[in-house]
Amino acid sequence: MIGRRLRLTDVRAVARGAVNHALALLLGRYRRTVGALALIRDEEGRVLIARTAYPPRLWNLPGGRIEVPERITHGLRREVHEETGLEVTPTRLLVVDTTSPRGVAFVFTCRVTGGDLRPAAGEIRALRWLEPEQVGELPYRVRMTVQAALEAETFGGVRYRG
Repeated sequence: MIGRRLRLTDVRAVARGAVNHALALLLGRYRRTVGALALIRDEEGRVLIARTAYPPRLWNLPGGRIEVPERITHGLRREVHEETGLEVTPTRLLVVDTTSPRGVAFVFTCRVTGGDLRPAAGEIRALRWLEPEQVGELPYRVRMTVQAALEAETFGGVRYRG
């Protein structure tokens, strides 16, 4: 083993590192939310988007935060069902989006397996089928994610946004 004796300056550095690490944990610097979004298409090729009922009331793909004990695909199924009433099966990962400093989002293409389309009261203000050409109407960040998902769906592979 190669090593050296611990000096007083080393003890101070180790203590400072431990305090900084503890503060980072307490202040949430290491916390990242994990989210999952669903690219759902209808028979005409339109994409389902949801408008949140809470500010800033933006349109986005259905989905949301994944809870700590959940697997990502299970959380996605739960979120989509809660928001839209649809039961889905994730079929392929399309996008890994790390553009938010507070979280990471995974976008999956999903197949509808059941349920009835209805917005969740209190959470979703409206649901809409969007023509692929209308994606440009979405807010910039959402638009870039949806475009990356459509590109990955068409050309294969997984797109990384970071």
